[in-house]
Amino acid sequence: MSLPMIRAFLLTVTIIFCAFISLIAMGLIIDRFHLAKRLPAKMPGHAAILDVAGAFSIYARDWKAVVAAILISMPLNAFIFGTAIFAAFAFVGNPGAAAMTSVIPIVNTISSLPISLAGIGVREGLFSVMLNSLYGTPVDLAVLISIAGFALSVGWGLIGGIIYMTYKPADGGSVSIGEMEAQVGAVGHQIEADEDASSDRA
Repeated sequence: MSLPMIRAFLLTVTIIFCAFISLIAMGLIIDRFHLAKRLPAKMPGHAAILDVAGAFSIYARDWKAVVAAILISMPLNAFIFGTAIFAAFAFVGNPGAAAMTSVIPIVNTISSLPISLAGIGVREGLFSVMLNSLYGTPVDLAVLISIAGFALSVGWGLIGGIIYMTYKPADGGSVSIGEMEAQVGAVGHQIEADEDASSDRA
């Protein structure tokens, strides 16, 4: 029974991945041919598609920043894996780093769906099924590993949140969350204005 469930998990991840790639491709086409204003407002996913198209406009203008972001994301993703792996190492009889690395992408992808608050419960169920079926890890140990990894993520997230809330620029001034949101909104309006200008020229 567990193996069919794992196949279902893999199918779910594949569907999510294909949907994500389709959204990116659609956003790229819309940005390339300036089709944003021609999309029907009632189109499913209208806002998300426009957001992706707007993001591509920014990426095209500053590809160096995109490359830098990709490079920065690599160690950050390694930290995500490391959190779960070191949480597993805290328990005797853990399945090992290779086993954890093989299941973490599937667990994180499915638990990110809006099924429960922060994936609580879903994450534990996925870890228990996959680690037990594939590597013979006891169900209770798999659940403990999941809870420990989540607790570590929450703990470090709280620390990061405190740093974020108390952040001050190097010039000694202060930046509120409202000001940050205003700056993001200004960038969005600028993108829309540029899109309108490009459409008029076309």
